[in-house]
Amino acid sequence: LSIRRRGQFDGHVVVITDAPEERYDGVFDENVIVLKANEDDILYDYFQAPSMKYKRFKTLLIKYINSVPELDSIDWLYYMDIDMMLGAPFMDMILELRTKYDIDSAHDADSALYFFKDLHAEEFALNGGFMIINRHSSGL
Repeated sequence: LSIRRRGQFDGHVVVITDAPEERYDGVFDENVIVLKANEDDILYDYFQAPSMKYKRFKTLLIKYINSVPELDSIDWLYYMDIDMMLGAPFMDMILELRTKYDIDSAHDADSALYFFKDLHAEEFALNGGFMIINRHSSGL
C-alpha cells in the first residue's frame, strides 16, 4: 500500500475484493478494512471485458462503506483504483484539492462527486481512478 509508505496516511483504508479472505490475512494494519464483494454485485457474465466487472464497484462504494459501522462518522471518501501509486503525502494532496476546488462548501449540495483531469491524456479526459465523494450527499 503506497498510501501507507509514501503517502504517510494512517487513517482507514477499505479494500473491496472478490479474493479469498485468507489472501489478506496478516498483510495489512488494523486500519485497513477488507470487505468481501457480494457475489450478486460482481455480475461475472454481464460485461465482456473482464476488468469491467470490477470497475462497477465504484458505483457501489457508498453501499459497502455504509455496511461498516466504525466508518459512520466519515463524511468524505477518497477513492483510488488499486493500481494508483502515491509518491508524496496523501493528505497534502487532499488538502490542496479541497482548497483548489472549494470542496468543503459542498456539504449542503444535493450531490458531491469530484473527478479530476487525467494528466496523461492528450485531450481533456476525466480520470475515474481517483474521486472524492461526500457520502452523505448521495441520498443513500
